[in-house]
Amino acid sequence: MRRSRSHVYSSFRSPTMSPIARGEEYRHRLSGAVLNALKLSDAWRNDCEGRGEWGGVFPVHLRLTHRKCKHLTIDILSPGDESPFWHGLIWINPDHTGLYILNAEKFEPAMIRQMLIRIEGLVSAGIKPAEIAGLLGRKEMGV
Repeated sequence: MRRSRSHVYSSFRSPTMSPIARGEEYRHRLSGAVLNALKLSDAWRNDCEGRGEWGGVFPVHLRLTHRKCKHLTIDILSPGDESPFWHGLIWINPDHTGLYILNAEKFEPAMIRQMLIRIEGLVSAGIKPAEIAGLLGRKEMGV
């Protein structure tokens, strides 16, 4: 039986063995699948966690940094043992101050891509990262 793509992206919590316990190569494959689905523009540099260097909490932990604004970093986090949701976290202060700008039950690459395109437009308009975080945070809260 072949699994649907949405099932694969939403089934990171396993009763037998967590994706994190399966090791770095497995996590890199998961991260690669998510990156492939996101189809990022050239505006973003990307990195992914493999060995727990950013806490090891989420099976997929992508870090996207805007090429023209090195202080603008977005983390995309998959469901895992700590949370059943997909999250997007924008770093306001690189020293551990962030704001959730995405909370979703399912992996929705088109929605994430639209959010990143909006951010690219704000960067092009000269908006600073903290202001972008505020704008996106208000949108997430329905303001």
